[in-house]
Amino acid sequence: FMDGTNGLGHRLLTLGFGNPFLACGLSYMYRCVADARLDMVRTGLVIQDDGLPRELGPLVFVFTGDGNVTRGAIHVFKSLPHVWVRPDKLKELVEDPGFDNKKVYGCQVRMEDYIERVDGGPFSKSEYLAHPELYKSVFHEK
Repeated sequence: FMDGTNGLGHRLLTLGFGNPFLACGLSYMYRCVADARLDMVRTGLVIQDDGLPRELGPLVFVFTGDGNVTRGAIHVFKSLPHVWVRPDKLKELVEDPGFDNKKVYGCQVRMEDYIERVDGGPFSKSEYLAHPELYKSVFHEK
């Protein structure tokens, strides 16, 4: 998560947006997770006070799955001022001009949110793992 926010800060800068993510270091720069979270809390305070550029639209961090990596990323993400959004409400959020630019948004998606059976039947994780050819990803459509 730290490497991603560092990269995001630099990307936004190249697009002409000063932003608080520029103060985030790369993960190797922190002694422990607590130090990284402290940096993220400071970044969050700037977001709360100054907001993010409205021209960017709502800043959404999407977490896929629920394994160790996702849990670790969410642990750090929660240090920012945030609102959780369900996957089926993302489009509504993006289209809302009244979004809160003094918060970031989080969305956790699981397999059943973006994998569908080719024949339209119900999703089964065990069947998907055993027979992935019966399924297709619709992640890019949602």
